[in-house]
Amino acid sequence: MAKKKLKTIIVKRPKAPKFDLSFRKTEENTKIIVAIESLKANAGWQFLVQVFNENLKFLADRIISKTSETGKELTNEEVDIMRFKYEYLNEIMNKPDKFIKELTRTDQIDEDLDPYQK
Repeated sequence: MAKKKLKTIIVKRPKAPKFDLSFRKTEENTKIIVAIESLKANAGWQFLVQVFNENLKFLADRIISKTSETGKELTNEEVDIMRFKYEYLNEIMNKPDKFIKELTRTDQIDEDLDPYQK
């Protein structure tokens, strides 16, 4: 019996759309929100969030104990660098929610507070 030759299937991924970053168009903002929600539901993003959380725990432990993973005492400068890394990592992890919150806010009409008639 002869072996069947395996066929190679090439799948071309569609290019990611370019978004209008002015955030002034409601329709475009809705597309961005949908894309971010899709990102948050993606297994890859869930993996990254899990890794980020573990890194945050590690950094918090190092900052509180002021010691490296080898037990060496950290200088104030080294602790400050770890604090910076902690805040930056936290910011990256929460960036999708920040954009969703910003894009779903209801724009309030600027009230004319001028007491004189125009």
